Amino acid sequence: MRVVPLIFEADARVGEGMRTEVEGRCLAPAGEFLPFTMATDEGPFHGGARSAPPPLAYFVTALATCFLTQMRAFASKVGVRLGDIAVHARVEWEAHLDGARPYTAHGRVITLDMEVDSPADLEALSRLVGVASRACYVEALLALPVRHRLRRGDDWLDMDGPQEEPKA
Repeated sequence: MRVVPLIFEADARVGEGMRTEVEGRCLAPAGEFLPFTMATDEGPFHGGARSAPPPLAYFVTALATCFLTQMRAFASKVGVRLGDIAVHARVEWEAHLDGARPYTAHGRVITLDMEVDSPADLEALSRLVGVASRACYVEALLALPVRHRLRRGDDWLDMDGPQEEPKA
């Protein structure tokens, strides 16, 4: 088995109001993708001006396009001839509000609905969906915990466990 690492980084910086400016790049495989810039903003609820899509919009876009790409990439490898294909991604979450305290976000469901023009039978299409699901980088990331680290001086502190100030 050959392992090919895929590493992206994004640096987000505060912009005007609730806008965030992002610069990103692919580190591995080096040179595979061009660097990119993008922005996010929030709606009035968070004090934003809706000058760019919110972060969740990029997430749902990444999931839909990643899955669609994998369907197309692996169809011939599993013996499925594809005509037109469309993926509709739906992400549902809710904010739990408790008085004046900050809300907590709770994910409810992620659904990928596919419309596929193909003469393949249901078993072959099911096999393709399974392959695409296992190959989708975004879907694979959903199973990982998010690590939170904070830079304090020259140290990176793990914010997910007990906190201690670094020794001077």
